[in-house]
Amino acid sequence: MNKTTAKTGRLTLLLFFIFLLAASFFVSLSPVYAETNTTVTVTGKNPVYTVTTTVTKEGNITTTKVTTKKEETTYDKRKFSTLSPGEKTAVINDLIKQGLVKQYITVEGAGKQYLSTSVWQNEGIISYGQTYLVNAAVSATSHSNYDADSGQYRYWGYDINGGLYANDDFPRDSDSGKAPYKKNWLTLQQIKDSTTAINYIGKYTMYSLSFPEADKTATASLFLTQNPAWGSYGITAPYILNHFYFNSVISDTGFTQGQFIGVHKSTYNNQLYYQSFAVKRDQILWPVPTVTTTETTTTTITDSAGTPITTDSGIVVVDPDPTISAVAALSLPKTTYVGHLALAKDCSMYDVDGVSYSAARAYEEGLADNDFDAPDGDLRRVNKLQSTV
Repeated sequence: MNKTTAKTGRLTLLLFFIFLLAASFFVSLSPVYAETNTTVTVTGKNPVYTVTTTVTKEGNITTTKVTTKKEETTYDKRKFSTLSPGEKTAVINDLIKQGLVKQYITVEGAGKQYLSTSVWQNEGIISYGQTYLVNAAVSATSHSNYDADSGQYRYWGYDINGGLYANDDFPRDSDSGKAPYKKNWLTLQQIKDSTTAINYIGKYTMYSLSFPEADKTATASLFLTQNPAWGSYGITAPYILNHFYFNSVISDTGFTQGQFIGVHKSTYNNQLYYQSFAVKRDQILWPVPTVTTTETTTTTITDSAGTPITTDSGIVVVDPDPTISAVAALSLPKTTYVGHLALAKDCSMYDVDGVSYSAARAYEEGLADNDFDAPDGDLRRVNKLQSTV
C-alpha cells in the first residue's frame, strides 16, 4: 500500500514537473546573450601600419571587424632654398626616422653633442653641438674662431662623423695671393716637429680626429677633380694625405663636406702660414616626404560553427533573436520509495532556426534556461540538467 501510494504520488509529481518545466522553458526561450567585445591593435614599420581587430560575440553570432591603416611615404626632391620651415622640419624628422641622421653623436672629449635644429633651419647644414660652444672648445689654429667684423664662427659645429664642419663664410686669416698648389707645404712629420705648425693646425685636429684612409683619399680626389689646376701642377691625392690634416671628410649621403688644413713656408720671409680647403659635393636635393594614409575595413560574421554568414555586399544584418522552440522532457525513475531521494534529469530538446539542440548545448550557448520546482518538495540542484527531489 505504501509502495503503491508512493508510486502514485511520484507519478503526480512527474506530471507536475513536466507541466512546470514546459512552462518554464517557453517563458525562457528568448536568448540570454553573453556579449563580449575584444579589441587588439598591432603596429608595424616599413611601411608603417596599424591593424585593429574587434571581435564582438552576441549569442551564437561572432562579428569580426578588421581595420587596417597603412602609411605610404613618397618623396619630392627639392633645393633647400625652396623649402618652407615646416618642410625643413619634415625632411630632418624623416631622415632621423630612417636612421640616416642621428639625433646626437658622441665626440671624444666633448661627450654627447645634439643635432642643431637652428643651423639646419637657417643653413641646411647637418651639424651637432651649439656653434659658439664648439668654437670655444676647439682650438684648431692660433687665431680666434670668431670674427667680430663679419659675426661669423670658424665652424658650424661637429659633422655627423665627429669632424669639424667648417663655415665657408668665415674670413681667411691671411693670403699672400700665391696659388696654393705652388706653395711649399710641410709634410705631416714636419708639422709635428714644429711648435708653430702644431699651434696652427691645432691639437684637436691632429690627435682627436681620425678618419679612414679611404674616406680621406675620396675627399682629396674629389677636391682635385673640382680644382684641376692642382692636378696639372702634379699634386695627387697621396700628396694631399701626406701634407694636410683633415677636419672632415665627405660622405655618400652628402650630409658632410670635406676640409683639410696644412702649413706652408713662405718663400718671401720664411714664416709659416696655414690654409684650409673645403670640399663640397654637388648641391643636395633634399627629399621632402608626403605621407598618405589609406584605410580598409573588412567585416566577417560567423555562426556558432564558424561558418561565414554573408550577403552580396559581404556584410549581413543578423537578427539577434533566432526562432526557437522546445519539447520539454523530464526523466524520473519508474519507482521510488517514501523517504528516498529521486534524481530528476532534464532531457528536453530544442529547435534553433531548424537545427536540433540538446538541452546542454542550448543552455551552454545561452539560448534558453530551465528551472526545477515541486509542490512541498525538497529540491536540491545537482547541476544544470539534474536535481534531486
